[in-house]
Amino acid sequence: MKAVAGTVSTVIRGFRALPFVLRRLVLVLVYSLIFVAGAFMHNHGAGDIASLFLLVGAIGTFWAGGAWRIFRLILLLVLVIVGD
Repeated sequence: MKAVAGTVSTVIRGFRALPFVLRRLVLVLVYSLIFVAGAFMHNHGAGDIASLFLLVGAIGTFWAGGAWRIFRLILLLVLVIVGD
């Protein structure tokens, strides 16, 4: 058990040592792979678990890519315009 904890700790320290842009790129890649795995499972009939993978992959890619900031601005504009 100590070996597993040591390995996980080493991986996390290595990830945190990466530059910010490279960390974001790794996160986008991982979440995109989760999304692709969900799409593969969906095509092969595993709909329930595939939906979870698709949802997590889509939200994670959206967040890690920084696109949520643009979406937040659009939602703020809609709130201001509609909020009269």
